[in-house]
Amino acid sequence: MNTRGAGTARPHLFPRSRPRATESPAGLPRLTLRRARSWTISGVRSATNRLGIDRLPCHCAGSWTSIPTHYWYGLSFRYEPAVYQTLKAELKRGDTFFDVGAHFGIWSRVAHQIVGPEGSVVAFEPSPAYSRLEGYMGKTQARLENVAIGSELGEAVFFAQGAATTGSLSREVTAINEEFEDGEVSELRVPIQRLDDYCEEIGITPSLIKIDVEGFELEALRGAQNLLETRRPKLVIEVHPPQLELSGGSEAALFEHLESAGYSSQVIDQNENSLFTILCLPDAFSA
Repeated sequence: MNTRGAGTARPHLFPRSRPRATESPAGLPRLTLRRARSWTISGVRSATNRLGIDRLPCHCAGSWTSIPTHYWYGLSFRYEPAVYQTLKAELKRGDTFFDVGAHFGIWSRVAHQIVGPEGSVVAFEPSPAYSRLEGYMGKTQARLENVAIGSELGEAVFFAQGAATTGSLSREVTAINEEFEDGEVSELRVPIQRLDDYCEEIGITPSLIKIDVEGFELEALRGAQNLLETRRPKLVIEVHPPQLELSGGSEAALFEHLESAGYSSQVIDQNENSLFTILCLPDAFSA
């Protein structure tokens, strides 16, 4: 879906959800599958807690890997195959991949396998999950940065709930999923880096940037304006509409910003909730 036509308001730019099927592909009621998933997760959680197991094997991104049990429950049943397929299609050996909002690094690991030793991976993560990112990616050649990415250099308060993926630079955003995560929300001072400045300082140019920052997508892009206009990296962005609004942005502003930089966007994944993921290509690469 091409989004050209700058200046046009887009309150309904993309469909909010897929058609709801009453049965699974195997012909089983969805409720039965959900119950099976719930029972499986409950059983595994109980067993790992009782036995003191902190990591589990998981077949993800085309290969087996070992991940912390805290993430296994979600990743094993909510893995995003569209993102994996997009990274496989858009990255090649020798490329440079930026993972903005890397969490513990599943997409950094995928990209590392694709770009090989000739390529580079840089993962940015400001939350307490950074320690798990170090453990997961520490034996690779990836560059790991314990910073947030935004539109201005400085520091800010990060509202974390342990190492949950839902932490944010906005207390209201973190609160959206607070009841579903363990532990209390804590406030951490974190440095903020602009991608334009980072690339100039390090002397690196990304081939593809993945952004998943819980509503701060627009701020991350604003701090990469020169990069987008002159280096033209491909983008994979997970868009969080409610979080965007709470962070002072909007879908319309996000897509207007991309269009003004000469990018066209296509939805590659749509959640049952409002969250969706887009692939953004510079016009020169667009079909």
